[in-house]
Amino acid sequence: MDLASLRQTFDQLNQRHFDGRLEARLELSGRMTATAGKCYYRRRVIRLSQLYLQQFPDKLPQLLLHEMIHLVVPGHGRDFREQARRCGVPESGMRDFTYCRPFTPRRRSRWRYVYQCPSCGRRVVKRRAGQWSCGHCSSRYDPRFKLRLVEKHHV
Repeated sequence: MDLASLRQTFDQLNQRHFDGRLEARLELSGRMTATAGKCYYRRRVIRLSQLYLQQFPDKLPQLLLHEMIHLVVPGHGRDFREQARRCGVPESGMRDFTYCRPFTPRRRSRWRYVYQCPSCGRRVVKRRAGQWSCGHCSSRYDPRFKLRLVEKHHV
């Protein structure tokens, strides 16, 4: 995978799904091993893992489109899922574990806290205590969907 073919795929997806409105600097990283891609939407940068693309070259369009949607909608909340559906990303593609699971062995982090959304009931595990809202109910922090601590584990 090289930057020229990555740019060509980006331009094709940009025309098809965003009428050519998106602008981003594209980067390939040899150091990314815990995630397939990352979008820095404020800086307009999309960085993809070379290792991931070597292992799964057929996933490039889906991965790139996923990160391009983040240029429009940060986070994975309701707005992101609606935009993904508009772009024709199937529901299974939005939950593709290759995006959020490491594809190389990694030390497992220990979690201590289990939070639950008062609206949808989803549970979220965290390593540290804090105040968060449900990413499935809102793409940004929203006090209406503030997660409630339901379990605390000592590690």
